Amino acid sequence: MIIALAFVPENDVINALNLLENDLDDRFEPLISWFVSSYIGRIRGNGTRANPIFPIALWNVHTRTIQNIHRTNNYSEACNRKIKRALGMSHPSLWLFLHSQKIPCTY
Repeated sequence: MIIALAFVPENDVINALNLLENDLDDRFEPLISWFVSSYIGRIRGNGTRANPIFPIALWNVHTRTIQNIHRTNNYSEACNRKIKRALGMSHPSLWLFLHSQKIPCTY
């Protein structure tokens, strides 16, 4: 259900989360707590909201969906796939990656 928040208009995400939270039983409290910390921002003691790790504008796809714009990071996924294929592994060390980027110079 939380994933549906990505399709709610940005200005309505917090209200939609509150409605969702009221409908879920207490077993989901750890999930909601994590989601608020990471994607919404906790309310501080002074009433302001802390900056989340991933701001709503970063993950919300409502406008992109309405405007029929790509919602995924297919381009970066394609680049990662090419690197994986070229190196023959998923998670190369930094040294191995840099070594693979060397281009022999011929004069």
